Amino acid sequence: MNNAEAGIAPVKNPFASIWSRHSATLQPVLVFVVIVVAAAVLSNGAFATPANLRNLLFQGAILGVCALGQYIVVITGGIDLSVGTTISLSSVIFVSSMGLGVVPAVALALAGGLVVGLLNGALVAFLRLPPFVVTLAVSQIAFSAAQIITDGAAIDRAPDGTPIPEGVTQFGSALFLGLPVTSYVWVLAIGLVVFYLRTRSGRFLFPVGGNERAARISAIPVTRVRLLAYAACSVLAAVGGLLFSARIGSGDPVAGTPYLLDSIAAVVIGGASLFGGSGTILGTILGVLTLGVLSNLTNLVGISPTMQQAVKGVVIILAVFLNTLRRR
Repeated sequence: MNNAEAGIAPVKNPFASIWSRHSATLQPVLVFVVIVVAAAVLSNGAFATPANLRNLLFQGAILGVCALGQYIVVITGGIDLSVGTTISLSSVIFVSSMGLGVVPAVALALAGGLVVGLLNGALVAFLRLPPFVVTLAVSQIAFSAAQIITDGAAIDRAPDGTPIPEGVTQFGSALFLGLPVTSYVWVLAIGLVVFYLRTRSGRFLFPVGGNERAARISAIPVTRVRLLAYAACSVLAAVGGLLFSARIGSGDPVAGTPYLLDSIAAVVIGGASLFGGSGTILGTILGVLTLGVLSNLTNLVGISPTMQQAVKGVVIILAVFLNTLRRR
């Protein structure tokens, strides 16, 4: 006779219950803790030094800002493959416009990102074309534009010879209260995204990604929500391009290449579903930090650059596997 037949209630596992309710948050936390512990143990004390931790924040700020934009799009069930080229395009627009002054150059760089995002959003939202194909095609257009502006080479001054002001490069490498100034830009971007998710359009992101048909029946403006999501993603990528130029002191037509897959990886490691409808900002932040710690660890222990990508790939596969199990 089993417990049900005997009238005895089955004993519930409290840990399983907690995991089932909070797995989207707990998964990225556990992954991050494991990676940090591994870094602390394997690096022989080199990981936890203040200089190394500051370096992690310097490297993570650009990816962190871009991953927030990718997160917004992924929630809707889409994906943005033009993030990397938007970073590159905004960086070269910024540097090539330096003759107009810093403020107009920043405005033009952000406007360039907005144009890319609106183009992505219009094709996906109005024409209902596949996001993968649309953003890949727009990525090629943005890449060509960046190549044309720079003649295919990195630039450190405008066509009229105006260089990047020293104050801009100092901003990219400055510290405030012991932390990189660029990390405060990331924190500001996090605050803006949190605020956006609390607005009417932001709250609609999750039902649009969870069940678009039900969202339309519920009179949710799916078209507008998707358009704004892609616009926000590209503007945040443009901010990443500005941070890159401030940090490196140049505009580069291929600067954003590494950030495309890393932005997607950060969102996935953070527990968001690529099918849309679920994910947290905290998870995305932890995903960015996890990738940063992982790259830092492979450098500290002497793993060759060719193997570093393989290690990152294994971690991404494990994250996708965990997400799949959670979804099932």
